[in-house]
Amino acid sequence: MIKLNKNYILYLLTSIVFLMCSANDIYLSSLPKMVQDFNSTPNVINLTLSFYALGTAVFVLFADLLNARYGRRPIILISLIVFTASAFLISISPSIWGIILLRIVQSSGLGLYIISSTLVIKDIMDEREQIRAIGIILAGLVISPAISPVIGAYLAQHFGWRSCFVFNGILGAILLIFTFKILPETNFSKLDKLPKMGPYLMRYFMVFKDTFFLHLTLIMATGSGAYFAFIGISSYLFIDNLGISPILYSYIYIFLSAAFLVGNHCLQTMNRKKTSFKIILGIGSAASLAGSIVILSAEPFSSSFIIAGLLTIGAIIMRWANALVNPTTQVLTVNRFKKRGGVALGMAMSIAIGAQGIAVILVTLFHSEPLFGLALISMLLSIIGLISFFLVKKRITDS
Repeated sequence: MIKLNKNYILYLLTSIVFLMCSANDIYLSSLPKMVQDFNSTPNVINLTLSFYALGTAVFVLFADLLNARYGRRPIILISLIVFTASAFLISISPSIWGIILLRIVQSSGLGLYIISSTLVIKDIMDEREQIRAIGIILAGLVISPAISPVIGAYLAQHFGWRSCFVFNGILGAILLIFTFKILPETNFSKLDKLPKMGPYLMRYFMVFKDTFFLHLTLIMATGSGAYFAFIGISSYLFIDNLGISPILYSYIYIFLSAAFLVGNHCLQTMNRKKTSFKIILGIGSAASLAGSIVILSAEPFSSSFIIAGLLTIGAIIMRWANALVNPTTQVLTVNRFKKRGGVALGMAMSIAIGAQGIAVILVTLFHSEPLFGLALISMLLSIIGLISFFLVKKRITDS
């Protein structure tokens, strides 16, 4: 039995989560400047966001398999090396297409790490410790989108947008050193060889064809997608169209992160009161649509202050809804499939992350009319989510 400090490992894993999630948030305010520097269009520049999400969605499906064969420590170290090297290469790339390619490579780090870190926690902690650990990691997931855009905005103002990726690379290198020194191997029953891909992928197919799973996952995926539509277009809308400074724009994400925390607190309160999962998902699905309606209500106004206020409020409501929907759908998914719960959850996460990337691509098609595009895409996705809820709600039972 190896000696290990669980708290050191937990804080290390949380720091890596913060780093890898910040890779999207840290340069959001720089997107319009990147359009100018590369003499390109938002459609092309935003591929750096959408392909990072889509790449993560693909790689997350193979993380469990690689962990079972090679162990947790090598996969986490490799994910950090790939992420860090990609960040430094992005910072010096002269081509936007080179950056897009490197972002796909970088996404493999996040996709592999998401599952690997969860497996480490499962290996070294009992159930009660795992709950505490997940809560701490959740804090990292919330803090990253709160402060990363602000850090990135100040870095870009003083050193240019490429400094955002240098910053990520430096942090990655530091965490790589700590990981090498602190993180032990926790998987002591590795597979002798990789299984055949056919049967492995068939497990995902069996889950995917389950209509309960599809409807439940659509609720989460469309809600996440509606919010990511805001992320994908808001920098152009706020900075280029409304004339708001990049730094002031970055402060919006502090409020959005606070909304997620408030939503999580509401979820915990509902859970203590044994509120039905149907009610929780119904509120979350309806709130996501309400947020998109608030965004749409900004269309008739000409005042930049009013438009910015309504857009921010709408995004806050959608982010609050995410905090209700995402954990609830994940719990229902795992309990629905029992022994295949891990496979089902991995598939659900892949679809949800993929939906984020697709939402960014769709909303960017309307970059010449960003407010209309944001309202349209967020509303369409929210309506699909609400329809999915009504289709599945009779099959949702409380344990």
